[in-house]
Amino acid sequence: MTKSHYTIGDWVVHRNYGIGQILSVESKSIGGQKVRCFKIQTIEGTYWASIQNMGNPRMRPLASQDQIQQALSEFIEEPPEAETDHQAWKKRIKQVQWEGSLIDVVKIIRDLTAKNDKKRLNDYETKALKRFTDLLIGEWSAIMGLKRQTVEEKLNSLISDIK
Repeated sequence: MTKSHYTIGDWVVHRNYGIGQILSVESKSIGGQKVRCFKIQTIEGTYWASIQNMGNPRMRPLASQDQIQQALSEFIEEPPEAETDHQAWKKRIKQVQWEGSLIDVVKIIRDLTAKNDKKRLNDYETKALKRFTDLLIGEWSAIMGLKRQTVEEKLNSLISDIK
């Protein structure tokens, strides 16, 4: 889901930068042109996003509480039989990173966790699992107003039941 109209104070999810909050509108010089941009603060730092490009699929609004509950319910679903082809996993990981739906993020965390229990993940898969897990924790904690540590504990409890 993309949104073309954001306001100061909105929380957003960027597929590369993670969870951030829009702090202000500023003019930035890009390619010699003055461009109006949102200044977005994340845990890791600050980035600017052109207001004209806000319909870009790299960024979406934070999910609702209902959406997070629906996504988390995917953890109780049986993971599908793990794909053995590393290229297929790489393609799926890239697709989830590109599209960034919350449900897809939860499913790939579930499936990579299940795969890891049966066969060790390669470095690419391990990094992807960490990136997706961090994204889920950040979004879940922002949506529910919980501390990251609390959410991490709840997530670990859900993940521990994955076979």
